[in-house]
Amino acid sequence: MQLVKDTYNERVSDIEAHFELIRNISDAIGSGGAKFLVNDNYYAVTIQQQKILFSSTYLQLYNLVESTVNQLLSAIGRHSERGISDDLTKLSDKIRDLYLKHMIPPEDNLTPEKRLERALKLLDQAVGREPVKITIPRGGGGNWDMVAISKLNNRVGVELILPRTVEEKLRRPFRNEQGPLRYIKEVRNSLGHGSVSFAECGKGHAYSEFRILIDIVKDYLSHLMNAYENYINNEHYLSHV
Repeated sequence: MQLVKDTYNERVSDIEAHFELIRNISDAIGSGGAKFLVNDNYYAVTIQQQKILFSSTYLQLYNLVESTVNQLLSAIGRHSERGISDDLTKLSDKIRDLYLKHMIPPEDNLTPEKRLERALKLLDQAVGREPVKITIPRGGGGNWDMVAISKLNNRVGVELILPRTVEEKLRRPFRNEQGPLRYIKEVRNSLGHGSVSFAECGKGHAYSEFRILIDIVKDYLSHLMNAYENYINNEHYLSHV
């Protein structure tokens, strides 16, 4: 789990550095203009540039969410590998089912030749002729919000119990009648697919909104990491637990 926490802290540091920038620029614009000296001339940060910086915060927050989810699943994979000593029967039902779906996904995802190759590889692992490397299908790429993560937790077998105050913040509409995580996901997808420009996306924002949003995401992901750490420490990925 240390790798998960280190990666998380690194991404959070990026976000906090970015927030410090938009806060100081916003304060300066509010006081008459954000200007700094460049080659003996003063350069002024424009409102358009401020909006672009606001929009970028959504991308960084989504990056943090997806990175954390991916790192947590990788951590379960690593611990599962060490815990079963190449014996697939030692995996919990849920982790075994997820691993089998990774090895032999639905028919339309693989050619017949590739499906046969995967099946033979799985057979070699089952009889001990090849080491087992656990990969848990991530799914949800580009669509991680609270609902998608909750479904993932159920598939893996992780129990996430949030304090009422955190649950209320996550369900309270942030913008467009959407909760914080869903809105971050929607903005990320809109920007990624070109449905909206960065300047248009950042319109009508105040930097104080992002302070609230950042803290909500950090709080939620901290509880999520704790739940996965408890899952790993208690070896719930094994069948005997």
